[in-house]
This record gives sequence, structure tokens and C-alpha cells, in this order.
Amino acid sequence: MPLHVVEADLASGELVQISAEETPPDGHVIAMSAIYRTDSPPGPAGRWFIDHLKQEDAQQLKQKASDLQPRAPRLHPGTQLPERPCSLIAGKPSAR
Repeated sequence: MPLHVVEADLASGELVQISAEETPPDGHVIAMSAIYRTDSPPGPAGRWFIDHLKQEDAQQLKQKASDLQPRAPRLHPGTQLPERPCSLIAGKPSAR
């Protein structure tokens, strides 16, 4: 049920939220598609829903992309970087 419908009952303790053990903390993601006939396009509500699906999909893709961004390595205190750039080839450092 929508949270706004049962929010007061949850707060009072009359209802208790339960979840399955396998349920991820953010819930399940369900892939959605919109299909319609070109000779009978959706009306305003249908177009709004399709736009909403597109926005949600774009946000999820953006979040996944940011999660995959490489992060700079963290150095332990006292670690010194080489004075000139080098690269690893077959596990051995070589000067550029």
C-alpha cells in the first residue's frame, strides 16, 4: 500500500512493516516499457506516464554510471609517489 495511506497506522504501531529476507533495502526494480499504436497515440496522462518512465530510467542510468566511475586510489600515510610518471607493463614498472 502507498506509504501516505498507512503512515499514521505505522506511526501508532497499529500496523507493522514487514519485508522478505531476500528483498533489497531499496526494493525491487521492475523494468517498464510503453507500447502504443502510432495511429492512436496516448493522451495527456499516458504521455506524462511515458515521460515519467523515461526520467526514472535516466536517473537510474546516471546513478549506475556514477557508481562505476573509477576512484582515485587512497594512499597510506608515508607513501611516496614516484618523481616522474611510470607505467606498469607485465607487472614491471617502466619509465615513460
